[in-house]
Amino acid sequence: MTNRLKNIILVCSLIFNITFITVFIQRSCTQELESRPPRPYRNISESKRRHFREIHKMRSSYMEVKKEFLTELGKTDYDKEDLEIMLENLIDMQQEIEEKVGQNLIELRQILSDDEAEKLFEYMAKRTVHNRKRR
Repeated sequence: MTNRLKNIILVCSLIFNITFITVFIQRSCTQELESRPPRPYRNISESKRRHFREIHKMRSSYMEVKKEFLTELGKTDYDKEDLEIMLENLIDMQQEIEEKVGQNLIELRQILSDDEAEKLFEYMAKRTVHNRKRR
């Protein structure tokens, strides 16, 4: 092998190794936030799971109304009274969702063991802070 070919192979190898090490370090540093606690859902009855599906449906309909609201805001011939009614509807929907989520979390806490609850809610708190920092 010529020296030039050896140097090319050496440079490629170094780039590959540096990339691998960088990705490994990055993943190990962010793994704490990304790793999820054990899912506590094994203790949740089907009726409780139904509540989670309800919240998902509520959020979906909220997003549809919000999209309509934003579309109306973009129109040149908007009606301020209609926009205010839509805004009040959005606020009511969001409040209803937050109340439902809060009640479900309280019910979930009653089902979980102390250890499960600590892990889950600590994880949720970290994710809340992490998501807020990303914005």
